[in-house]
Parts: sequence; structure tokens; C-alpha cells
Amino acid sequence: MYNKYFYNLTSNEKTELIKIKQNYSHKIREIQNLSLRQAYENTNLSQDAISMISYLSSLEADLLHISLFEILGELYTVDFAYNYTIEGGMTNLPLAFYNQLISSDGPGKVQFKFGHLVNSIIKSPYRDKIILEVSDLNDKNVYYKEFDYVVCCIPFSSLRRIKISPNFSTLKMQAINELNYEIGQKPFYILKSVFGRKMKAI
Repeated sequence: MYNKYFYNLTSNEKTELIKIKQNYSHKIREIQNLSLRQAYENTNLSQDAISMISYLSSLEADLLHISLFEILGELYTVDFAYNYTIEGGMTNLPLAFYNQLISSDGPGKVQFKFGHLVNSIIKSPYRDKIILEVSDLNDKNVYYKEFDYVVCCIPFSSLRRIKISPNFSTLKMQAINELNYEIGQKPFYILKSVFGRKMKAI
């Protein structure tokens, strides 16, 4: 179904899927006004057929009310064509950052502060510095610390609650406030027995 819309776009129209513009082409404006459910309906699928697709694919069910424009943008950039795993598990990702930070080739002495919450990111009005307002969740104190620069790796869903002064541009703030995150989870169960049979941990 995605291909019906995607391959009907010209090369220039496809590039608009990842651009922020004041005015989009006619086809892109039409796509912006469609949810995934409406796109399915436009292919003459019945509601029962759409429900069946949702039942067979939990991801599709979560995306039915998402803009088709957003989905086609991910298709254009081939976001999900190549998936990689970290050998040894996801724990190795933060460990790799940690080892690089404390190595002789890294930035030098690094201090990790757990149990601290960033409330504000402020550009100093007096000099070229960045000020962080931080709450210490252990002793409930609030303090301010000054930095030459700050690398902000906060998910937009968390960044929305942080005061930023001065604000980013209108378009950046719009992206921060409107980006959708789909729920992801990895459920697993540990059972002592099933139907009287003992289970081995895997």
C-alpha cells in the first residue's frame, strides 16, 4: 500500500518527505492530510480487512492514526531496511561510551552523576557559556553549573518538559513538540512450570 503512494511521487517530490518547507507540492500536501487508516481506505479495503491487518501486525495497529507523510519519510530514508544488533547485548553500548570517555584518548576526567534531573538549559546572557539547572534527587537541592558546550542526547518526549532559554527556532520547537514515538517493549516471562512440567531458563 505504501508503494502506491511512494512510487507515484517524482524524485523532487520524494525529497520533500524529509524537508521542512513553508509550501509543499500538491501531492505532498495531499499525503500530509492522510492518516495510514485513510490511505488503506483509499485503496478500497474494507474496515474488516484493515482490522485483520492490524491483528496480524501489531506495528500496523499502532501506526493507523499516524500521518502517512511521516511513514513515507521513513520509507524514503530506508530507516528499517537494515537492522543491526550489538554482539553481547545492548549493555555494551553504554559501556563503549564509558570506556571511551575514561580512556587516555578521551576528553579527560569524566564524572557521572546519577540521580540528577536537568530542569533547564540556559544560554548565559553574559558570556558564551551554557548553564544547566539541575535537581539533585538525593538531597532535593537545585544547583546551576556552567559549561563551554553541552551535548544534548535527550529524547524529544523528555526534552519537552525541560525549559530552554532562549528557545530553539520555531521549526525546531515544532519538531520537538510534535514528533511521535511508538511504544517499544521486549516482554519475556520466567515460569517455574507449565502444566506441571518444570521449565528450564534459557
